Amino acid sequence: MGHDAAAKKGKGGKLHGHFVAIPRQVLKSNAYRKLSLAARCLLWDIAIQFTGHNNGDLRPSVKYLAELGWNSRDTVQRAKKELVDVGLLFLTAQGHKPRKASQYALTWLPLDRCDGFDPGTEKAFRPNEYLLVGPPPDVRKTVIKP
Repeated sequence: MGHDAAAKKGKGGKLHGHFVAIPRQVLKSNAYRKLSLAARCLLWDIAIQFTGHNNGDLRPSVKYLAELGWNSRDTVQRAKKELVDVGLLFLTAQGHKPRKASQYALTWLPLDRCDGFDPGTEKAFRPNEYLLVGPPPDVRKTVIKP
């Protein structure tokens, strides 16, 4: 049985087409574990845009996300804030009206030089910043006083 036939039957072979790779280190991190489900989903939808040379020019705009099924601007804003707060997403250029979407980078990847960065972006970018997030408090050890 050739590689193509094996792949079609799900028995190994090569992967075909594009795919999103998020390292296990990211998925097992305290930062990822602290995220809401909306923020986790948004991370995947932002990572879809990465082509191998555009980290820093990822644009989770309302228009782009609407095509992927996102219909609440408020949910998107909260999820983006969560991702930035835990260091999984880094703002490289602040958007503004008219028609300038904010640009972001995934912090587990090297920053690619892209047009439109805000001044100081390259110096401020901290790779793997998400690893600095500590574990959530152990609620089993929390003592509640009456």
